[in-house]
Amino acid sequence: MQRRNFVKLIPVTGFAGYSGYISGINLTFDPSLSFDNREYWISVLTKIADPVLYSLSTETLRKNMPVECIPGYTENRKKVTYLEAFGRLVAGIAPWLELGADNTNEGQLRKKYIELTQKCLSVSVNPSSPDYMNFTEGGQPLVDAAFLAHGIIRGYTRLWQPLNEKTKQNLVDTLKSTSFRMN
Repeated sequence: MQRRNFVKLIPVTGFAGYSGYISGINLTFDPSLSFDNREYWISVLTKIADPVLYSLSTETLRKNMPVECIPGYTENRKKVTYLEAFGRLVAGIAPWLELGADNTNEGQLRKKYIELTQKCLSVSVNPSSPDYMNFTEGGQPLVDAAFLAHGIIRGYTRLWQPLNEKTKQNLVDTLKSTSFRMN
């Protein structure tokens, strides 16, 4: 099932009680958890973040992540899919990460995701990595680089400040190279 079809199913399934697989991902939600339950939202966050962050942190995102698109556009989408996934994910989870680690279970989970995200930032702008991301080809990278930059700003003390100087310089250089270019 494609994600666009999944979105169409949300009203039909009521989502909270949905149980099944989509693109090989188990999406079984506990109906006893309501939408106003913090544990529910943390579980949703981890289901979204794990495939991207774990793959990117081990430099296997391109290898593991399927590219969905209309027929004939796969090569174009391959150029932008990975930055799109990572940039938008970082923009979304950065405020939660910015809360930092503490002694609670959630605080320890945040610590893990802060470290994973820092590693992913390094990989995404390392030219020798197989998961080095496209920040320059086409118009889409401008949008997704903005999401990534927004996330770094929103998670400044947890994501930016602890980075080593080489990664910071790579990020700055890469983001500066991003522009709107239609090829």
